[in-house]
Amino acid sequence: MKWAQLLAWRWMWPWVGSFGWLMWRMTATGQEKVPREGPILILPNHTSTFDPIWAAFFLWRPMHFMASAQLFRFKALSLLIRLYGAFPKAKFVRDKDAMVTLHKLWDAGRPVLIFPEGRRTWDGRPHEVLPGIGRLITRLGARVVYARIKTGHLNHPRWATYPRWVSIQVEYDGPHTYEGWDNEAITADVNERIRIDYRAEAEGFTFGWRMAHGLSDYLWACPECFETDALRVDPKDGNAALCQQCSAHWVLDTSNRMHRRDRDEEPLLVPDARDRVVAHFGDPPVVDRERFETEDIVIWCTGSIGTVERGAKPEPVAEGRLTLTSQRLAVRDDRGEELWGTELADIRVISFELHNVLQIRTRSHEGLFQVTPGVESTLMWGHFISSWRDIRQREQETHKEKA
Repeated sequence: MKWAQLLAWRWMWPWVGSFGWLMWRMTATGQEKVPREGPILILPNHTSTFDPIWAAFFLWRPMHFMASAQLFRFKALSLLIRLYGAFPKAKFVRDKDAMVTLHKLWDAGRPVLIFPEGRRTWDGRPHEVLPGIGRLITRLGARVVYARIKTGHLNHPRWATYPRWVSIQVEYDGPHTYEGWDNEAITADVNERIRIDYRAEAEGFTFGWRMAHGLSDYLWACPECFETDALRVDPKDGNAALCQQCSAHWVLDTSNRMHRRDRDEEPLLVPDARDRVVAHFGDPPVVDRERFETEDIVIWCTGSIGTVERGAKPEPVAEGRLTLTSQRLAVRDDRGEELWGTELADIRVISFELHNVLQIRTRSHEGLFQVTPGVESTLMWGHFISSWRDIRQREQETHKEKA
């Protein structure tokens, strides 16, 4: 281990133990059973950008982290996280360099932390873990420790602009070994063991400030009248949101519950509000049914497409009318001519990076494309693109099977 990394961790432990406790009031259970020597694979659920600190702090061993390659294009951030043992991994694709690094660390007896979901949760509900995790555990013959971060999604929901003062609770589980298990069974067990109760309420004293900021990106339509782009932060109360169309008014609490201010009603959990919005626009979703029936346009706005090479800033490709149809995502000019486009079935990966940046990876092109839908919610566009992409890919697979 490099001396600079060791010094960084020795500085971090007392800092997190003092100032970090004031910010997060961290507590943990089960850490006494975690091995203090030799390689271990730590698998946390993914709730926040601070998860590596929260999951590693109580184990008192310098860690190595597999982190999104997109984080390393910010020079200052790249320097900092490399100092603490992070190494880059391109999302949702095979990354030979990342795997070589991981195996070297494992053979050297180092603890390695990986987020098996590959992406952060928006509201505490887990994503399915990546299918390769079972193969990786088998290949390493790994001792696995789970680190369930039970309240990270309440401390700072991914959609929220500002954090809350909610205590962080970490629950360690392990070590587990999977000798004799097949890869699918291992993956299924990982799925179960990283789950948390996302409906649980925050415990003890909590405090929130400007909690409604960011909610309109996540709830891209009002959960009452379903008008898109109508939800706004109450200008008189940063903890409240109101609809400019129907005047529905909610106040948020630190347990992600929305309380109606304008009438007596049971609180609405933010994930449930999201489900209401998603259900309203259908499966597959369409903004304007009449226009879809006549023009095959699912959603549209002024927007742009750029390319993102690994470790570099986005480069513009096309700007104009960003349009999603049932078959294609494209940017068109004022005359309707296509400036850039891709078949939906060709989209391999859809992901969100820092600041809710929407990126896609296609099978036909190297690198990433960054989708910027003007002032509209990237989360709305991501949902619409993903839903229609899945349909086209299922049709493609069915056609191949018949052929």
